[in-house]
Amino acid sequence: MPSLDREGDIFILNLGDDENRFNRRSLDQLSELVSQVEKADGPKSLVVMATGKFWSTGLDLDWMRENTEQVNPFVNDLQEFLARFLTLPFHTIAAIQGHVFAGG
Repeated sequence: MPSLDREGDIFILNLGDDENRFNRRSLDQLSELVSQVEKADGPKSLVVMATGKFWSTGLDLDWMRENTEQVNPFVNDLQEFLARFLTLPFHTIAAIQGHVFAGG
């Protein structure tokens, strides 16, 4: 489960210690945490990290197979989130400590 901490002007978004796959739940959680950073006043930077063997293994294909009716809306929302993330108006850093695959 992702979490957000703050150290002065630096926000640290920890993806977690599992495979950190994108599914509806994780996308909604990440979106909410990024919104908190966006709304914070003053100068800021965001570091995205994880713990364990994986940083992110991309899409949660098991979830997608089990929720086929949600796949198209989910993929659209994921693309919007990634576009939003790429255009954040502050510095972002990916502190990659482990494996990254596919959309991760």
